[in-house]
Amino acid sequence: MRAHHDIKIGYEWSALELELLAEDAPEVFSELAQLAREGRVTFYNGTYAQPHLQTLSAEANILQLEYGIDVYRRLTLPSPLTYAHQEASVHDQTPQLLVAFGLRYAALPGFFSTRSVNSQGGERRRVRARAGW
Repeated sequence: MRAHHDIKIGYEWSALELELLAEDAPEVFSELAQLAREGRVTFYNGTYAQPHLQTLSAEANILQLEYGIDVYRRLTLPSPLTYAHQEASVHDQTPQLLVAFGLRYAALPGFFSTRSVNSQGGERRRVRARAGW
């Protein structure tokens, strides 16, 4: 990436994976962290272990984000602004949790169960952001 300054990339990694990378390959992590501070690399999600939030208790959901965001602070990485997850991982509490922990956006997978079609034939999402998102 140093040779191609116009490239920007994002990773959907858990905070746990970032901790392990910092531990197991500090030189790789150091370079990745510097690129993140320069705005050339970004991280999505923000949870500690990328769980399926809809399967956890309310307290476990809060702890996933609390521990995850804490890892970003400890590793001096910019906190994620976008929650993204490859699998369906949302529930009624998700918007409030994301806002509470500083995430501003959510990128959700386009599974058939999360899609509907409007009267003009275009796709629209059933999951909608609440005011303040």
